[in-house]
Amino acid sequence: MRQPEFSDVKRLTKAHSNIHFVTPPSNPFTAANSSQPWINMFSFGISSLKAVWNALIKANLDRFIQEFDNLFAEHWGEYYCIRLKFGAWR
Repeated sequence: MRQPEFSDVKRLTKAHSNIHFVTPPSNPFTAANSSQPWINMFSFGISSLKAVWNALIKANLDRFIQEFDNLFAEHWGEYYCIRLKFGAWR
């Protein structure tokens, strides 16, 4: 996810029934290869969501929206397929 830490997302989800979170760049490939300050939601050794994020998302499936930015040409090639594979967490 972008900048909110897990504790902030958990608190906001409990406090506001109408808040939603967009999760572009939320995949192990992007998090490992980016210089941007994305929140690392993944355990890289097993390429799956960290347990705390997994539990929060499963408890609030309707609050998390996966998006693909696809701003550049390379986002539509092999990179796009990689992102789709890890997008299956949703």
